[in-house]
Amino acid sequence: MNDRKYVEDYSKTILDNGLRVLSEYMPHLRSVSIGVWVMVGSRDETALQNGITHLIEHLVFKGTSKRTASEIAMSLEGVGGHLDAFTGKEVTCFSAHILDQHLELAIDVISDLLQNPSFPEDEFEKEKEVVLREIHHTLETPDDLIFDHFFHDIFPTHSLGYQIAGTLETVQKMTLSEIRQFMRERFTPDRIVISAAGNVKHTDLVELVKKYFQFSALTSTRTLNQPTWPNRSRHDYYANAAQTHICFGSPGYAYANPKKYPLLLLNTYLGNGMSSRLFQIVREKYGLAYSIYTFPDFYTDTGLLGVYVATHPGKAEEVIEIIQNELHQLARNSVHKSELDRLKSQLKGNLMLSLERATSRMGRLANMEIYLKDYVSLDQIIQNIDACSAASLQAIAEELFSPQEFIITILAPQASEMKFE
Repeated sequence: MNDRKYVEDYSKTILDNGLRVLSEYMPHLRSVSIGVWVMVGSRDETALQNGITHLIEHLVFKGTSKRTASEIAMSLEGVGGHLDAFTGKEVTCFSAHILDQHLELAIDVISDLLQNPSFPEDEFEKEKEVVLREIHHTLETPDDLIFDHFFHDIFPTHSLGYQIAGTLETVQKMTLSEIRQFMRERFTPDRIVISAAGNVKHTDLVELVKKYFQFSALTSTRTLNQPTWPNRSRHDYYANAAQTHICFGSPGYAYANPKKYPLLLLNTYLGNGMSSRLFQIVREKYGLAYSIYTFPDFYTDTGLLGVYVATHPGKAEEVIEIIQNELHQLARNSVHKSELDRLKSQLKGNLMLSLERATSRMGRLANMEIYLKDYVSLDQIIQNIDACSAASLQAIAEELFSPQEFIITILAPQASEMKFE
């Protein structure tokens, strides 16, 4: 890529009650993406609470002291906007994408969800049933279920291994009093980051947040116990499936770790797109899979690099051997300079194209604040990518792809005689 600099208009304000307000001004747009990010997720739950954060995310849309569920649903859709939310392992986000002229409405609605949920009893029971059906759907969908098993195998005694939606048992037993207490204790302003990107001026955003987010200056202690990576192991599960689904896992790095950049390049090389090594070998050369890709996950204090593949049950052992060999080869041999240059161009291009969307930029602002407590410019990220050498990629591969490190999770349609060596 050339030496062009990317203009970024970033601002940050911390309010008296602890709320952090971030924005990036994109005047060429007519829209704004805004997210209210709460630093709480399934990682913050106990085993008996598993799924409570996700259920709260659902329930706040069922009515507030100011709006009914239908009024919430129509509030932004009625002006062409979109209101959404998701729960993750470490964060929960409530977001909106609207025309810039409707920013105040979006802030009004999201602040209402978080400050004034009514939690009506009848809606509580109905929404529990919705979540239970969601869990049932996962149990009946092998390419989703494999990931629940995979994360449990990687973090067997840690809350990072919990299912985000919870289990049938934990959700069924939840009570409204537990919901209210959990939200009161953890949805505090010191854990909330409000980020916006698009045609929004920071001073206007701050004034709107002050007007609608009337949180008291409460704080809550967040204790995160760092997980340990288990010993090399293989875990076999069985389901009503046509294919065998396989996940490989190796330890990765925390979001703030500078080794993240060579790891992202390794991910690009191995399984990001049709040109990636595993796609070309497993699918194109041998025709052993339709879907194969790699995925990096970054958390506060740990991370992972995973491989997913679905194949014919009779070919699973062959696919496992090919993937292991490719990972070990990468640990023993560095990539050629021309290949490294291509990987850098691909990664930087993917990054820049994704950030043409205001929603992506809004999420990027929030993640940097949550995980780095700082802002890193796009130019600095590009410099960090360009600084990666072939030797740094090989060193990461040697560290992560040791034969002693792999966790392998297999979801097969029937009992298999595959041997793990």
